[in-house]
Amino acid sequence: MLRGAYLVSKYGVEGITNVLRYEMAPFGIQATSIEPAGMKTPMTADADARTKKTWEAMEPQVRDAYYDKINPTLEFMNSVIDTAEKPENVAKVILKALNDKKMKIRYMAKSVAWQAGVQRLRGENAFESMMMKGMKLK
Repeated sequence: MLRGAYLVSKYGVEGITNVLRYEMAPFGIQATSIEPAGMKTPMTADADARTKKTWEAMEPQVRDAYYDKINPTLEFMNSVIDTAEKPENVAKVILKALNDKKMKIRYMAKSVAWQAGVQRLRGENAFESMMMKGMKLK
């Protein structure tokens, strides 16, 4: 609905990377995942303005049906984009991975590393509840 198609594509990349890591290991070829999270790029620039323009372009009956339920989440997502990392920071993570003799299964940029820590410490259910509350879905 909001980020579903995008996130499905990311799970696809993760799956293909895992398969490559398993199947290429006998040939001495390594594969890893770089997990950058939100990035400040031209695609994410002016998120608030683009969100507003999208709402304005909708038929009134569609906007009226969805606005109150979806817009708080969109505002949250836009605020996350406002504090997102610059691509140069992720380039440093990529460079580290390329220079490691034995690559890790995944490398996380700083902006998503906290999520993995919280998820491990609190457990899946508590983490999901925290994310849904933060995204204004609860």
